[in-house]
Amino acid sequence: MDKSHLWIEIATASLLALLPLLFPRGKDAKHQFTTQEINLMAPQMRRFTWISVIVVLVVLFLCVALAIDLLLNLQSLMPSQQFAHPFTFMDIYWFFPGMGLGFALSIYVVDWVLRRIIGSQYDLLSEMSSQQYGINAKAAMRGLAIFGAVAGSIGVFLGYDWYAGVRKPEQQIVINPFLSFSEHTYPLQDIASLTYVDYYAKENGNLFHLPYYQFRFRDGFQWDSREGFRHVAYGEDSLTVAYIIQQTHLSIDTTQLVE
Repeated sequence: MDKSHLWIEIATASLLALLPLLFPRGKDAKHQFTTQEINLMAPQMRRFTWISVIVVLVVLFLCVALAIDLLLNLQSLMPSQQFAHPFTFMDIYWFFPGMGLGFALSIYVVDWVLRRIIGSQYDLLSEMSSQQYGINAKAAMRGLAIFGAVAGSIGVFLGYDWYAGVRKPEQQIVINPFLSFSEHTYPLQDIASLTYVDYYAKENGNLFHLPYYQFRFRDGFQWDSREGFRHVAYGEDSLTVAYIIQQTHLSIDTTQLVE
């Protein structure tokens, strides 16, 4: 069982989870503002609030999109997932860890952008806003970023340790199921049966066609290609199955399932 890639997963997830700790802690206000002072700064406060909301939304969207794209590209470089014939996993999986890690990264960008827009009054308005609303914005952002980064990093680790495909020179099928650290490696000839499941799912009165492949091996291990965040039996999956049939001369069974 080849687990040489685990150190890459652990290092990547750990570094991403620790990143928010570098963000400066929210400090207590240096000055307690009076109601009169807050009222005098009301126009600047409104401008600060609107600019902050817009910047946070734009930056968060961009950071999440970039984080998802980064994770997808890193996934393709993982030694464990470089197969001649892979089973593909839905990209939507990376939305969840990407969202957490994108939020963690966005706190740096938001802080930098707001300082450039607001200028020298940024710290003053931040303190005044914290006092007015009773929330230390920096501390709250940092706490949420740490939560997002830790959750995202767990998702990264699980995602990189979730793969299946055929290694062509060795003529082996390698499967690491979702939420499992156990890699299963079999010669192609150890596949006892292969079934195409014509699966239909009922949801809100609608019928969705979500076919998948079901593998059974001689030692009793069974794997469905629909596991986790995927329901697919098209594209690369079909090409992979076609290669397996070509090499093993297995006949593919077909069954229909409606739930």
